[in-house]
Amino acid sequence: YSLAHRRALGRAAGFAEEQLDLVAADDCAASPHFSARQRAALAWTELVARNTAKHRDDVYQEIRSHFDDAQVVELTGLCAISSKVDRIQNALRIPLEPETKIEAFYRSPRVDPARLKQYLADIAANWTRQFPEPR
Repeated sequence: YSLAHRRALGRAAGFAEEQLDLVAADDCAASPHFSARQRAALAWTELVARNTAKHRDDVYQEIRSHFDDAQVVELTGLCAISSKVDRIQNALRIPLEPETKIEAFYRSPRVDPARLKQYLADIAANWTRQFPEPR
């Protein structure tokens, strides 16, 4: 269940299909197709998902060398929550949505930078010099 959603999210985030295929493998954290930072995150999230992270100081130190405190907390929390949700959905045999629906969840609109710049310029050009006093 989670893998289908994570693949769609990975595509939306710009990961290559080859990388997404590798994430499903047990040794993905050792793959040279990922940066050192990505490999550290993959190793850490696997340990968190298996509830064995507290036994691997080496992986903890590696993740800390690539991410700040807030990022480590966010990565750990997201992984823990995702793992629990996956277990619930698998245990209850919740059917997976069609792939087209999953892909639609993770589509993000692409904004033309020139149009965005023009939009912001129009806002700035028409910005009021004085705002009314609140009543």
